[in-house]
Amino acid sequence: MNAKEFRFCVGEATGERSTVWKIWVNRSDIYILTRMMGSDAKISLHASGHFQFSMTSKWWANHSEDAVQKKDRHIVHWKLPEIPNGQTAHVFRIIIPRSELREINVEENLKKVHWLPIAVHNHATQLECYFTQPLTQEPSTLNSPYQHLVSIPLVDGRLFVVFIQEVEITKDKLLKLENARNEILSIMSEKNISIQPNQRAVGFLDIGDCKGLIELAFLKRDCQREDKESL
Repeated sequence: MNAKEFRFCVGEATGERSTVWKIWVNRSDIYILTRMMGSDAKISLHASGHFQFSMTSKWWANHSEDAVQKKDRHIVHWKLPEIPNGQTAHVFRIIIPRSELREINVEENLKKVHWLPIAVHNHATQLECYFTQPLTQEPSTLNSPYQHLVSIPLVDGRLFVVFIQEVEITKDKLLKLENARNEILSIMSEKNISIQPNQRAVGFLDIGDCKGLIELAFLKRDCQREDKESL
């Protein structure tokens, strides 16, 4: 499947699901965001090899006080190492644990969304993103745990290829997931941001050269904890 823009969501429109994610291309630059972040933040994978997780220029323009304090709307910068000609590069990863899926009672346009199957218990849907040289056919996944999801052609002749696989959430990964959730809750508490039952968040993954995002959802106990603290 080739596309210039690709929207996907894990789950079903009328049941438990993730937020809607979007990947799109502008010439040879790739951008990734989740609908929950709206026009606030995105991942930029530039053809130059300079990558960043940033607040958008629209958010920046509407938050002048924060802009003065932070001075830079880019949250994280990193650079892709030089890739030998003809080789592929594993450039990004998106992880959506089954435990983070929720029913979303909000009206939204889901017409162009590609629905992905829900992972089994204690597993996550994991998308692996690569830059590849031009291909004449879909990449073979016969000898790998991957399934080809989408290939997005770039102006410079390369492809941005996304694979999907299911991975186990081990006890160690589960602990890291909880630590990330608690860290976000702590930041929200410091900034007096209220927690809503359907609210989502993302954690930035720094795993060597391949960075990524993991989707998080807040639990009922998180909202209850906030209610108790406000009494």
